[in-house]
Amino acid sequence: MRALVFSDTHRNWKAATAVIKNIGAVDCVFHCGDILSDCRSLEKEFPDLPFYYVCGNNDIGNGVPRVLEAELEGKREFITHGHLFGVRSGESRLKEKIDEGFDLVLYGHTHIPSTTYYKNGIILNPGSLSLFTGTYGVIEVEGGKLRTAIISV
Repeated sequence: MRALVFSDTHRNWKAATAVIKNIGAVDCVFHCGDILSDCRSLEKEFPDLPFYYVCGNNDIGNGVPRVLEAELEGKREFITHGHLFGVRSGESRLKEKIDEGFDLVLYGHTHIPSTTYYKNGIILNPGSLSLFTGTYGVIEVEGGKLRTAIISV
């Protein structure tokens, strides 16, 4: 199983389109918020690819959840934008999600890519595909092993 992780595309859905077209086979895409219209454009462009996304601080009032739980190949994911968890001050509240049994926590908001290994879990911020860093994340689950990577465009 292979998934892409985007966050904070901020109306640069064309960059995400290029990544999806060039990365090779993926099973799904996670978007950690900001901007939801990008997700909807991507869904139209790739109708056979499942998209999972949450509301960011710039996406208020649209009926999309602020947090989302998923399971891929037996690995539990918790997805949020991060602004409701105080991520600009650190990841302590996201580490609580690992303590609750999630294997992977995905978030954005800071535009700074990072990977934190905590206990038996991983906290991944793919950065921003369009602002400052030009990065995205890749998740792979194979043989029960979870791996993540941050890729620069």
